[in-house]
Amino acid sequence: MGREWKEGVLSIGAEVERHLDVLEAEGDYLQSTGKIWEAIDRMSRDLSRDEKSAIIRRWKIHQSIVKDAWDEFKEILEDSQNGDDDGGWDELGLGDTSLSEEERSRAEAIKPLLSLHQLLHASIPRYFDEAEDHLQALLEESSKFVDCYDEVVSSLHPEQDEEEINSALGDIEKISRRMASLVGNVSIDKWTTKYDMEREKWSDRKFNMRSLGVAIE
Repeated sequence: MGREWKEGVLSIGAEVERHLDVLEAEGDYLQSTGKIWEAIDRMSRDLSRDEKSAIIRRWKIHQSIVKDAWDEFKEILEDSQNGDDDGGWDELGLGDTSLSEEERSRAEAIKPLLSLHQLLHASIPRYFDEAEDHLQALLEESSKFVDCYDEVVSSLHPEQDEEEINSALGDIEKISRRMASLVGNVSIDKWTTKYDMEREKWSDRKFNMRSLGVAIE
């Protein structure tokens, strides 16, 4: 709630400063006075009832950002499927912007992990009542989660760097596991089991690719 208060007060303060400028210039002070009251009404209307409501509101914003990143990831895969249609980029000398076959295979292998991370983040608000003592900690982890999720998706664009991908996946896994531990629900435990299975598949896939690379050499 502190953040909402801060944003509301700053908005009112900005309108007051503009009002003072209008008074100094002997302008239309009635209009600027009205804007101050509008800012006050907006703050009163938008303030959450309690800490839980404020955290739910912030969480929904985070969910929206994560969904945008997920949609971006799906577009990366779709663009690679339509690789023959370059949209005129080659004519502009900008080269191929789609994934190589190996990059596409890697992205497809990571897709279940990304999906599970998004599912966990979207599900956690259901258990806020059970995790009442950890709401602020969960919100802090959610803020980190948003950044890490975006980093994973960014690493899956063409010209991938496998070390960068593995690092980003490791970072978001740590955050997801911390969030899961703060909630501690049976359903979340099922998520952990499913995630471990998919992570094992990803590890096997990396090992097989390395073995193939050694054999080719």
